[in-house]
Amino acid sequence: MFREKTVNRITNIIFSQGQKWSGISKNETVLFKGIAILLIVTHNFMHLIKEGVPGENEFTFHPERFRSFLTLIVQEYPDIVRIVLHYLGHYGVQVFIFLSAYGLTKKYLAEKIVYKEYLLDRFIKIYPAFILSILLFLAYGFLTDGPAGPLELLHAHWKAILFKLTLVSNFIPGMALKPVGPWWFLPFIFQFYLVFPIILVTTRKYGACTLAVLSSTGILLSVISTYLGANVYYTIIGHMPELCLGVYLASKERLHIPYYATVAIILLFILGNLYLPFWFISHFCALILLLQIFGASKHALKGNTGTNKLLAFYGALSLHLFFVHGFLRWPLLAWARNFDNWAYSLLLCITFLAISTVASYFLYLVEQKIRHWYVSKPGAGR
Repeated sequence: MFREKTVNRITNIIFSQGQKWSGISKNETVLFKGIAILLIVTHNFMHLIKEGVPGENEFTFHPERFRSFLTLIVQEYPDIVRIVLHYLGHYGVQVFIFLSAYGLTKKYLAEKIVYKEYLLDRFIKIYPAFILSILLFLAYGFLTDGPAGPLELLHAHWKAILFKLTLVSNFIPGMALKPVGPWWFLPFIFQFYLVFPIILVTTRKYGACTLAVLSSTGILLSVISTYLGANVYYTIIGHMPELCLGVYLASKERLHIPYYATVAIILLFILGNLYLPFWFISHFCALILLLQIFGASKHALKGNTGTNKLLAFYGALSLHLFFVHGFLRWPLLAWARNFDNWAYSLLLCITFLAISTVASYFLYLVEQKIRHWYVSKPGAGR
């Protein structure tokens, strides 16, 4: 009981007085997903135009990347959009991680999970879109290399695709980002789905202490693995604090964020980009800051119908966009690298986003048609 009160007290310090936390509605979740996917997609284009300039501390840590980021903002300010998205855009992933845990907890907090039905529901939510994305990936090979393109892609990447489908690629050295970088998220999120019922049941029984222990264990294992030369940031181990925060906040109706806690979190985030010991909590700090920014701006978003609709549109497409944008960036990236001009890079990024939007919307429509056909089959509901 004492430990649970201590955990709650610490969390209330982080979320108290300065800014109110009143939860995220379903509509707000879609808007937040829209913001996150736009950050991720534009980051995944911008950070490959000039690889390593400035770089980012996403899966690995190098303090010179942050120093380079600050230097480039001052020295190459016309290129500030690319620089900022390059270095900071990947934190949109933390939002997806948080919302996955938050949404599942909201859904199952008051009801018993039937594990088989739960997994089937998760499978149906993720796998059809991913399999269609693989087919689109092979079709892309046809467009770029003619009739032999799909077979060449399949021959070159069949092992990597199989490892993705069987959810083991993030445990195999060198395979997490193959064949398409953003696809690392599929095994990650489904591995979380596998263990989520255990986390939820344990949290119901032992309270917030469970989440504190899991978060601390995740951080400790991340530290150990990094010093051993391994990388757990493609797995749920490296992102356990963000997942646990989602579970915790889903069970809280109201919290507050004091201003001094916000200042402390900003400081920890900066330190996390300069010094390795602090890096292990920097993703968590970035998530809290993004939650605060969204909380402060969501009322303004409600009043702006155009922005609201646009973000809701991208939020609804976020899964499909996540799966298709990785390979659709390749041709335009080559042009951006050749011209090496900030305005041209920005124009190509917008073009890439438009192409990816059309492709993901097409994928979404095809998936909906398949779902409708399946549901309307005689005996499908049995």
